[in-house]
Formats: sequence, C-alpha cells, structure tokens
Amino acid sequence: MRKLQARLLEEEALKRAELEQIHLQQQRVLSQTEAEKQELAAEQLAKERELQTAVQQLQRLKKERQGALEQYEEVSRKLERAANKTKTWKDKVAKHEGLVRLIQPGHKEPQRITNWGPASFTDTELEMRKKSWQERKNQGAQAQ
Repeated sequence: MRKLQARLLEEEALKRAELEQIHLQQQRVLSQTEAEKQELAAEQLAKERELQTAVQQLQRLKKERQGALEQYEEVSRKLERAANKTKTWKDKVAKHEGLVRLIQPGHKEPQRITNWGPASFTDTELEMRKKSWQERKNQGAQAQ
C-alpha cells in the first residue's frame, strides 16, 4: 500500500509540476500577447498622430495654394489692366504723332527712321526741323 501511495504521490507531484509548467507557459504567452497588444496600440496611436499631422499639412498646403492662386489672379488682372492701358496709351501716342498711317497700294518709298518713329514727318518737315535745330545750335555756340 505504501508503494501505491508513494507512486500516487509521485504521479501527483509530476502532474502538479506539469500543470505548473503549463500555467507558467500560459502566463508567458499571455504576457507576451499583452505586450504585443500594447505595442500595436502604440503603433496605431503613432500612425494616427502621423495621419493627423499629414492632414494638417495638407490643409495648410491647400490654403497656401489657394492664396497663391488668388495672388496669381490678382496679378494677372493688374497685368491685363496695365497692358490695356499701355495699348490705349500707345495707340493715342501713335495717332498723335502720326505713326498710324493707312496702308495704301502702290510703290512705297523708303521710310526715314527718326527719333519720333518711322516716317513720322514728311521730308519737307524733317528738313525744316533740321534747319531750326542747326540755327538753335549755332545761336547757342555764339552766345557762349
């Protein structure tokens, strides 16, 4: 009977040791799983923060783009207005100086280029201006 009791006690001790090993292994697996869960949660939080940062940066870039577009449109309008003013100004000056001439069929004489534009004066007018300029130049030289 003692042998039977000793054997039963020995088997019980073995089973108890085996159960303790299983329990320890389960605790290790459980703690490892918990650690992995916390790591995944931390990664998820980090990714959410990165996503939030990216969304904020995207919104900022959209605002900057919108501002740049508005600036571009404003500058384009100003440039167009300036170009129109310049065109009208040039047209007025050209009409006033006699630069706008009708194109007529027939033989064209070579045009004179003056400081006032191509053929803005007839030959006679040009000669008169040259003479008056020479006279003024000579009078200025004599006065000195």
